[in-house]
Amino acid sequence: MRIVVVGAGIAGLSVARALVALGHRPTVIAPDHGFTPAGAGIVSDQFADAVLAPQARRSAEILRRSVVVHPCPMAQIALAARTAAALDGIEGSRPGLPSALRRVLTPEFLRRIARSVWSPRTFWVRPGEVLRAVARGSRRVRDRVLAVEEGCVVTDRGRVPADRTVVASGVWARRLLPDLRFGVRRAQTARARGRLSAMFHVLDTGLYARPGGRFVVAGDGDAPWGRAPDARASRVTRRFLGETAAELRRTLRACGEPAPASAGLVAMTPDGRPVVGRRGAFWVACGFGGDGFALAPAFGEEVAREALS
Repeated sequence: MRIVVVGAGIAGLSVARALVALGHRPTVIAPDHGFTPAGAGIVSDQFADAVLAPQARRSAEILRRSVVVHPCPMAQIALAARTAAALDGIEGSRPGLPSALRRVLTPEFLRRIARSVWSPRTFWVRPGEVLRAVARGSRRVRDRVLAVEEGCVVTDRGRVPADRTVVASGVWARRLLPDLRFGVRRAQTARARGRLSAMFHVLDTGLYARPGGRFVVAGDGDAPWGRAPDARASRVTRRFLGETAAELRRTLRACGEPAPASAGLVAMTPDGRPVVGRRGAFWVACGFGGDGFALAPAFGEEVAREALS
């Protein structure tokens, strides 16, 4: 069976990995460049959504078997009552902050916390290692996809026959399948010198950080993106770096000035759940937002099974 996956990000390659495990060799089509950021590679099972929590646990299991993972406790922090409600119902979480994290946060920031929970079972991965691991066994074609049609995928170099087509091209999926409903947001990350032995995410500001050698990865800078993807989407902005530096000074006792790391566009649905499953003659896996590493490996299995049924 000729199976084509459009998109070589974490969503598309997760579908490809699952297809390989089921005995198939899919063709993955994507150009050499794109606008999806590598991100921080934080994998958390802290999902209050009952639909997403099992998928997060399954994704974590897949990644533990696929790449080297770096165990590290992670805290979700709310500074206001309205964001504190988002922490209700998170499975496996504990109230408060891990002691290692409390020691590095400023007294002023600690006083601002309305509520926090943390999980000892979270970890982080190196995004490049994950993408290489889940790509094993699939065939990669570096073409630009122009359209998907029943029975083939149209690229800038011709037509690729397909008995099954999976569209997992992130923000580009809406160009191929206009009926898809999700928003496009810009995400940015920065690196700063510092020492951190626990991860955290501040819901109110979008700031997150994880260890990694002598560096932390900080910020996500999500903002609506109303234009078509272009080169500007892949650049970290001065405004973001300035805002991130200010947040780091307010949050951490000691941290260097942030430097650009990655930037790009992500597809995000209003309810926070990805778009997966069949859409007409095609199958779709997109809309993961910033949770691709935490959710796509498991949803990739689901889409692969449906595409083969």
